[in-house]
Amino acid sequence: MKNKYLFISFLSVVLLLTACTGNNPLSKVNVDKPRISYGGVSFNFPEQWKLETENIDNGDISYIDIADDEDLYMKIWIMNFVDIPEKKLENYLLDWGPEYKVESEAVASARFGEYDAKMRKYSVSLNDLAVYGNAYSFCYGGKTFLITKHSESRVKLQHSFSLIESTFHIE
Repeated sequence: MKNKYLFISFLSVVLLLTACTGNNPLSKVNVDKPRISYGGVSFNFPEQWKLETENIDNGDISYIDIADDEDLYMKIWIMNFVDIPEKKLENYLLDWGPEYKVESEAVASARFGEYDAKMRKYSVSLNDLAVYGNAYSFCYGGKTFLITKHSESRVKLQHSFSLIESTFHIE
């Protein structure tokens, strides 16, 4: 019986030390990175990136712009109403206007962070300039979210937003 209590005590100390050293999988939130909480969402982001926020339409829509100094850009729209995600994706692509050449793939099921979403890959070009993007839309908690991210590089598009996506949380 004494060995059982000794083992439990030892295990408790090991678990406590693991939690304190940050090796606990539950403590993987990047506490060393800046975090924003705005419009009912929160996430970490690279510290050198710039953020802007705004409320429009009498507060019915909020958005967060996130960009680095090169070619990475993300925008998160938070709409305080429920709408059809596929419709939001279509309207986003139409908003580029006729002067841009927009090509897109069909709407597909995807995930943005921990949330099920509809997603559409696209490219937009004007003269010799092109950007590649992914647009996500989903409804959660009586709100509609539209999240777009784009870059001049498909590789950067795939990897550069992982911190934001992995820590994105609706409050």
